[in-house]
Amino acid sequence: MPRKSAKQVGALWRHENQNVGQFLTGILDLGGLGEVPIAVFKNDRKEKGSRQPDYRIVLSERPSGANTSQEEDDSSAAADSNAGSG
Repeated sequence: MPRKSAKQVGALWRHENQNVGQFLTGILDLGGLGEVPIAVFKNDRKEKGSRQPDYRIVLSERPSGANTSQEEDDSSAAADSNAGSG
């Protein structure tokens, strides 16, 4: 659970796909640079004891014409709930 003073910079949604299994998609808010859509995948090639990352983040593209109103509503609601806590 984030601290009350932590600033929210994005949101993630969990998905499942037959090809890649579970993964996350979301948005990072980079302030003046805008919002960046991302995807997060588990690093299945990590070898035990290695210093490789557990997860990898990639920049993703939203499908053209995609309806993101649900994600925007969820993100706005989360931002609104955090706005008064800072």
